[in-house]
Amino acid sequence: MRCLGVRYGITVRKKVLTLPLMLDFGDIRDGGLVKTRTSLLRGLHQNLRGYNVAEEVQEITGHLAFLKILIQEGETFRVWWTETAADYCGLLWLCQQLSKTGNRLDQVKMPLVFPKRDALVQITNLGEIIYSDIDELMSYAIQQEVPKYVQRDYGYNWRDVKDENQPIRALINGHLVSQPVTFYDQFIYQQLSDGEFIELTKMIGRLALNADFGISSTWYLYRIELLISDGQLEAKSGQSSSPLKTLIRLKE
Repeated sequence: MRCLGVRYGITVRKKVLTLPLMLDFGDIRDGGLVKTRTSLLRGLHQNLRGYNVAEEVQEITGHLAFLKILIQEGETFRVWWTETAADYCGLLWLCQQLSKTGNRLDQVKMPLVFPKRDALVQITNLGEIIYSDIDELMSYAIQQEVPKYVQRDYGYNWRDVKDENQPIRALINGHLVSQPVTFYDQFIYQQLSDGEFIELTKMIGRLALNADFGISSTWYLYRIELLISDGQLEAKSGQSSSPLKTLIRLKE
């Protein structure tokens, strides 16, 4: 989810806030958004090299603090989102924050497939869009205001899924549905149905090709590690010491 705060008047101040909150996964109960996101990120990236959870959390914390200031100053917001569960959750969350304020909210729903020059481009998340390309994609042409009554309805929707507080929230036929932690495991099993060992990197590639629902590949890695620990998958060392070269298959 990306937010843009704009000040009315002659002086225009604008800043793009990227909020990779991954609200489609993990604990979302009241008690501290930063705390629950930190716990999720640490769990997902505990065995991944080169990822700094502290830096990510620091950036999220800073952006949330700036968002709070913009709300207090009566800014108008423009939010970009796609039809992925993470973005939709972010939209509902933002609407809950703004529903009882006087801030205006505009939305730009970005398609996941669109023409660009002489090619058809497919993306999995907003992070793949270059900011300078937004005008070319004519995203402003599909900008719409989100009325307060809609913001309130979205906020109620977010409240409901918070109350359920399941490990996963999936977008199914336009509806946000709470799911158990095993929901995406079915797609892992599908890619291993031939019973042959496959390198973990190739496995992730298969999932990206055949089970791409706009979710982070780190979730699949996280679940594969747990399935190995639980004895559902068999693993053996690959050609190098890298964990991503591990060979896996269904347990016989």
